[in-house]
Amino acid sequence: MTTVFFIGATGCIGGSVLVALQKAHPTFKFKALARKEAVIDAFNKAAGPNDAKVVAVKGSFDDSELIARLTYEADIVVNAADADHVGLRDALLKGFKKRVDDGKPLGAYLHTSGTAIFMDGTKEGKPNPDGKVWTDDESDIRQLTETMLHGQFDVPLLKAQENGYLNAYIICPAGVHGIGGGPLKRPSVAFMIFLAECRESKRVRYIGEGTNGFGWVHVDDLVPLYVTAFQRLIDADGKKLAGSPYERYVIATRQWLEIRTWLGIFAAELYKLGKLDSPEMISIPYAEASPMGALLLAQNAPCRVGRAYSLGWKTSSDYPTLYETLPDDVRAIVAA
Repeated sequence: MTTVFFIGATGCIGGSVLVALQKAHPTFKFKALARKEAVIDAFNKAAGPNDAKVVAVKGSFDDSELIARLTYEADIVVNAADADHVGLRDALLKGFKKRVDDGKPLGAYLHTSGTAIFMDGTKEGKPNPDGKVWTDDESDIRQLTETMLHGQFDVPLLKAQENGYLNAYIICPAGVHGIGGGPLKRPSVAFMIFLAECRESKRVRYIGEGTNGFGWVHVDDLVPLYVTAFQRLIDADGKKLAGSPYERYVIATRQWLEIRTWLGIFAAELYKLGKLDSPEMISIPYAEASPMGALLLAQNAPCRVGRAYSLGWKTSSDYPTLYETLPDDVRAIVAA
C-alpha cells in the first residue's frame, strides 16, 4: 500500500489538496501531522466510508525525529504548510537522505513555496518599471538564493535533488484567496497577516502610493496542479525523474492587482463587521509598518506562469476572482 505523509492538512491549501488526493487515490494510506488529532476526523467524514482514511500523527514542526522517521517511511511526502521552517526542512531532508543511504527507493516530495520569493525589495509602495519579471524557466530558478524569502527552504531542496536524495515538485503559488475545499474551511494565511497589520490602528494602511502589487490565485484553482504533480511523482516509482529539478519549480498565479485597489474592498468589508474605525485607508511610511506588514505592503512580486501549463493548467474563468471572493474571505478571517 502506498503511504503518504501529509503536512499542513488543517490549512487553506492543504485541506483542499488532501481531500482531492483522498478522492483520487482511495487505496493510499495518509498520515497527517496534526497538533490536535481530533481535527483529522473532519477529513475522514468528508472522504466518505469507502475512501482513503487519514491517520493523525500528533506533533509539530519542531518534532524533528518524528518528521524524519515519517519521511523515511513514506512513499511520498506532501508539505502544504510551511516554506520557511529550517527545522522542518532539515528533518525532511534527513529522512530522504537516510532512505537513499539504506538502499530504499528514492523518496518523493511535493512542496509548497510562494511567489513572495520574488519580492523586489522596494520600500516605496510603487512599481519598479525596471524590475525583473521572474519566470519558472530553469535559468531564472537557478538564480534563487537562500537569502530570499522561502529561499532557505527551496534552494537546499533543489540542491538535494541534484545530489540524488529525492524526486520533488515545488508549487509556487501567488497570494491565495477563496475558502478552501477542505472540511475545516480555513481562510488564507495571507489575509490573516493583513488583518493583524490593521488590528491595533483600527485602520487599513498601505505604504507610499500603494500602487505596488503581486499576484493572486483561487485556492481551488491550485488543486489540479498538486494532483497532477503528485501523480507524476508516484509514477516515477522510486526512480530518478528525468530532467533537471529546476524544471519542476512551478509558478501559479492568475490575477495581478495593485495593493491599494483590493485593500479598499478589504477595508470596507472589515468596517461593515465593526473591526475598523473607518473604511478609509491611510498611507504610512515604510518605517511605521510591522516587519511582516512592510514585506507585503511595500514590495512587488512580479512573475508569470509557464510550467504550470505543462501540468495541464488551463487558462480559464472557472474560478472566481479576488474581487468576487473577498467579502467571504474577510468574514472567514474575522471568524477565525
